[in-house]
Amino acid sequence: ASCNIRLLRMVEVLVCASCPEVHHDQAAQLCRQHGIQKAFGKAGDMVNSLSGKDWIPKWEAKVVMATVTKAQTLDAKKASIICIAGGRHCDAEMA
Repeated sequence: ASCNIRLLRMVEVLVCASCPEVHHDQAAQLCRQHGIQKAFGKAGDMVNSLSGKDWIPKWEAKVVMATVTKAQTLDAKKASIICIAGGRHCDAEMA
């Protein structure tokens, strides 16, 4: 009798959601090189220009959209969201 063994490859999406502006370009390049979905912004972008706490729901929506889109593209069932510490709003973004 033969035994068929199927190996299922668990695909996990990686999304970088937060990064200090000083590291933006380097982090964006690393994301491209390693297939990590970039969901963090840069000074002057739409989310960055909002004052007070108005930016939080828009940033969250941006991260969710990036994660869901990448997961659907790769047919992934799992995602990890990465935040690089040190940014001005890092604590709020990691909460």
